[in-house]
Amino acid sequence: MPGRPILIVDDDIDHAVILRTVLASVAPDATTEVCTDPGRMPDVVIESATDALVFMDRRLGGADSIAYLDAVREARPDVRVVLLSSALAEEDRMRALDAGASEAIEKPGTLAEWRALLARILGPDERSGDAAIRAS
Repeated sequence: MPGRPILIVDDDIDHAVILRTVLASVAPDATTEVCTDPGRMPDVVIESATDALVFMDRRLGGADSIAYLDAVREARPDVRVVLLSSALAEEDRMRALDAGASEAIEKPGTLAEWRALLARILGPDERSGDAAIRAS
């Protein structure tokens, strides 16, 4: 049975590929799409699959993606957005949560931290047993 549809939105293709690769090890059954074109925001999220889980970089093409969250929440309350940032002040985290992100977190620094973070976000129903054990 396929897992929850996942959309990665990051204008840095290297970061998007790394996230997709780690996601594949944690949730191999998930359908994962990648968007690296910030010009497609917020439409790419609004047009995503039902109940999608979206990992969105905070800075997209120089713009603050927090500004897109209200539109996404209004049009697609079923979509869960996790805002990722290389540096995130508490004030910005609160702004993102207030605007509709389900989580706003700093990007992990190691592969083990990425796996643990993704395993926590996905939960036990959406990840494979072996990957869940490795992520713990």
